[in-house]
Amino acid sequence: MTLSPSEHDPQHFDLAVVGSGILGLAHAYAGVKRGLKVAVFERTGTPLGASVRNFGMGLVTGQPPGIMLDLARESRAIWLHLAARATSVPVKPAPCCSPAARPNTMCCRNS
Repeated sequence: MTLSPSEHDPQHFDLAVVGSGILGLAHAYAGVKRGLKVAVFERTGTPLGASVRNFGMGLVTGQPPGIMLDLARESRAIWLHLAARATSVPVKPAPCCSPAARPNTMCCRNS
């Protein structure tokens, strides 16, 4: 049997992710789920980027019915699962209520 580099070299990673915001961690999580050895690099010791500026809201909004809405809902389910396993991340799932200015935006309200 031949060992892959990541199996015998602790400095080797299959996937390097830059940024530990919601997108970076999503990519890291997907890599780990696929059996990859993942390293996450963050520029600061505390959150400062876009994931903080959205006030921690993971909303399924703005997606028309179809594949993108399905993916948004799947992503929400993954984050709720991970948050339930984390001890320091309080999550309060709640429905989102947003006004629909036009009839063609009604599909986004029931996400």
